[in-house]
Amino acid sequence: MHPRTRARLTEFGISLGDSKITILDPVGYHDSLALTQSARCVVTDSGGLQEESTFFKTPCLTLRPNTERPVTITVGSNRLIKTHEVFERLDEVLRGSETLGQIPEFWDGSTAERVVQALIEYKDATAAAPVPVRHAATSARSAAVAHS
Repeated sequence: MHPRTRARLTEFGISLGDSKITILDPVGYHDSLALTQSARCVVTDSGGLQEESTFFKTPCLTLRPNTERPVTITVGSNRLIKTHEVFERLDEVLRGSETLGQIPEFWDGSTAERVVQALIEYKDATAAAPVPVRHAATSARSAAVAHS
């Protein structure tokens, strides 16, 4: 949990200690990926977590009115919710009534291979085309004319 969020919970007298929710201190990126992959649900406002949960097919509830990752909504892995809906929507997910959604096209982990293939194809296509060559004498004459 982000330190500011923890401070707000304390400030407003909200305790989650008796709930089935596990609160963790901030973790590094790789630990975050592992937790996202094994979670039953992610509740977030982070665009990055929206994408990562989609990739892992972990249901995501996003506490925002909009998202810069609309594909996660389109494929059904992410749902925008209001704060007063958190417990109801989370309960739906934990009861299994939420779908896991799909992984968007091209989110298959093969982007590097596609980029390399495109570069090879580009290289092969341009290797056959003649490259204009400027002759040294023409270049020197052009330079002399330009300076006179």
